[in-house]
Amino acid sequence: MFIASKLAIWSSAKQFRSQKWWERQGDVYNRLLENLAIIKHCVAAKLAYERRPDYMLGPSKLLVEQLAGAGAEVEKIAAMGPYYLSDAASKAVDKFVAGWGIDTGCGPEDEYERHLKTVCESMMIIREEANKALGLSA
Repeated sequence: MFIASKLAIWSSAKQFRSQKWWERQGDVYNRLLENLAIIKHCVAAKLAYERRPDYMLGPSKLLVEQLAGAGAEVEKIAAMGPYYLSDAASKAVDKFVAGWGIDTGCGPEDEYERHLKTVCESMMIIREEANKALGLSA
């Protein structure tokens, strides 16, 4: 009886830790994808405006205000490395952060295209890895 109750408590504690880890990991993937989506939207809107300023609007003021915070949050998650993220997702975030902080000296349109390409590639990898890690893939 005593051993059975100890095993039940140990099993419950192990399951609780596993579930909490899964929730934390899901939260990190969620925050990462939300912030990358803000960046993607702003860059895409700036690119569209750069190409057609006569009839395209730039990004909304609200998202522009969130852009710096989104970039900082992505950099913070990247600094954690593959703690909560898979190796592939961590590498994708590192690649994005490395490219985000560089100004190649090209015109704004080229810079926006480069940033948009990098953020889209990163988001694709991170989504796939999140689905794998959280057991959401079919």
